[in-house]
Amino acid sequence: MSETQSFTLLLDGVQCVDEDVAERIYSRIDNALLYSSNGFAYLDFDREAPSMQQAIASACMDVYRAGYGVLTARFTQTGTVRG
Repeated sequence: MSETQSFTLLLDGVQCVDEDVAERIYSRIDNALLYSSNGFAYLDFDREAPSMQQAIASACMDVYRAGYGVLTARFTQTGTVRG
């Protein structure tokens, strides 16, 4: 059974979000909020998946397909986003 998994990905090599970055990300991903802060770019996800591990793995694949890498994922035990 799938549940909504909430987590944040830190993107590799993206310091700010411009039109090109947003277009490439949103062409692959429609269940995340893209933003930048203090020289880093993030994606906040709410993704349906049976487990947090599967949600993060599929999100990372979508980010890679958009042409970017992922440095890290952040989440709490309950699956809510940590700041």
